[in-house]
Amino acid sequence: MAKKLKIRFAALVAAEAEKYYAAHPLGAAAVRHPRITIDHDRYIASTARSIKGGVIGFGTSIASALRAFDELYDRTPWPRPH
Repeated sequence: MAKKLKIRFAALVAAEAEKYYAAHPLGAAAVRHPRITIDHDRYIASTARSIKGGVIGFGTSIASALRAFDELYDRTPWPRPH
């Protein structure tokens, strides 16, 4: 039973993420495809291996977590090539 629930959750996440990516094709989330997890009542969009190591967006829905990821990614000062 738990395995079927995980598969349904993964399918739901993928479908919702694809809708977001289609609506925001130039956003960091659409380009980077962060991993989406759920912790209690919030969704987490992250490309980081740990909370200290990268950009992480939190939200009450998949779209809001991806939007938070995009906003934080855009505000992060990345090293520029010389």
